[in-house]
Amino acid sequence: GILWNINTDMLQVSTDVPNRPFTKRGILSVINSLYDPLGLFSPIILTGKLIQRRVIPSKKMETPDLDLDWDDPLPTELLDDWNKFKSSLSSISELEVPRCFKPKNFGKCVQQTLHVFADASKDSTGLVIYIKSTNEEGKVHVALVSASSKVAPRSAISISRMELCAAMDASAAAQQVIMALNMEPEDVILYSDSSVVLGYLRNRERRFSLYVTRRIQLTLKIFPSTSWKY
Repeated sequence: GILWNINTDMLQVSTDVPNRPFTKRGILSVINSLYDPLGLFSPIILTGKLIQRRVIPSKKMETPDLDLDWDDPLPTELLDDWNKFKSSLSSISELEVPRCFKPKNFGKCVQQTLHVFADASKDSTGLVIYIKSTNEEGKVHVALVSASSKVAPRSAISISRMELCAAMDASAAAQQVIMALNMEPEDVILYSDSSVVLGYLRNRERRFSLYVTRRIQLTLKIFPSTSWKY
């Protein structure tokens, strides 16, 4: 879970990985024991979730080799990846993130903007949110607010759809941050490295599939297309 070091005013991560057998139930137990509400180490947890997906596939993708009960030993060829993942968890405790969004003696903020980045691959989607603060002297400080990553939805059959899912999640996450911080940022700028997604969001004429149209609507319901940049 997340710890607050009151001496340094830093957020730290504590991991106490349970010793579980290498089974479907054991993998779920280890991954579900990790509590990371801010997403500070979501890229590391994602590695475990990708292994989980390999050993617990959907019914349509079930293979004889992995058609095992919850407490049956899993194939040994996956054990090395699993052990590497568990070993990486021990290094999380070295991570420190400032609790405050502005440094000491920064002074009064005259402007704050949110910058939200969305990205995707064939395996997963991810987002990260930063807050940019400007003081009365024009000095700027940028701080990490939160992040998130998800295993790729099986219904997203192309990278473009994956990138669109990431954009939709980024919009929703930015809205949640604004509500949680009870703030009115000067501006919210969202970024995608997919020109296809930006084309989706700015389209006014062409019709798309129901899957794409629904996610465009959900994304634009929160922030207009003008908030998005490449």
